[in-house]
Amino acid sequence: GENSAICSSVSCNFTWAQSVTPYLVSVNPTSINGPQTLTLMGQNLATSNSITTADIHVTIGGEQCNVTSVSNSSIICDIGNIQIGDYSVVAS
Repeated sequence: GENSAICSSVSCNFTWAQSVTPYLVSVNPTSINGPQTLTLMGQNLATSNSITTADIHVTIGGEQCNVTSVSNSSIICDIGNIQIGDYSVVAS
């Protein structure tokens, strides 16, 4: 299943289910020094068999992480040099 919205001309009904909502649970390694391959673990990351690496975008502190592999439970990407600091990881 998928999360979905069904709209008529008067109202919308939104259906949400945690069982199909993608989410991240970990990023490994948790610290890097120089270019590195990262593994993002989660659930429902690629629920459709037609999802490819081109469909997934990962940024770390605004820097693009090149996605090389994607499955329903993991995303693998390569990040280049990034300044020292704590960063948000965004997958879309």
